[in-house]
Amino acid sequence: MEFSKPTVRALRERLDESMFGNSVIKPILLELGVNASLGNAKFDDDRVTFQLIIENKDALREIERDLPDMAKLYGLDTTKIGKHKGKSFSLVGWKRRARKEPWVIQDLESGTEYIIGLSYAQNLFGTEESKPTLTLTDRNGTPIE
Repeated sequence: MEFSKPTVRALRERLDESMFGNSVIKPILLELGVNASLGNAKFDDDRVTFQLIIENKDALREIERDLPDMAKLYGLDTTKIGKHKGKSFSLVGWKRRARKEPWVIQDLESGTEYIIGLSYAQNLFGTEESKPTLTLTDRNGTPIE
């Protein structure tokens, strides 16, 4: 058998269903109080390797773990409800690998998550001292009143 993307995808679905559906493993996971899932797969023509991810039931998602520290660093208030075009949003995460749009917000009505950039996050969730202010100055840097 030669492994390709469709065959690996089908294999993952069958393994996921048999391992974590109604199987021998499910009672063990419940007893230990953990969740398990298959992660990324690496494959070539002859071999497939799946990650097995086991985490506590109450474990935070990766984007939620770093949020308090990063929000404090950028002067964002994680308890604040941001309003835009009649909708309410909450800051729920920070994506460590995203450069342009690392902040994750959630629509409180629908539960849909969106990603946004820093300037928009500061606009919605910034504290008063973190919001940028615009001061007109002359060529010498003297403020114009």
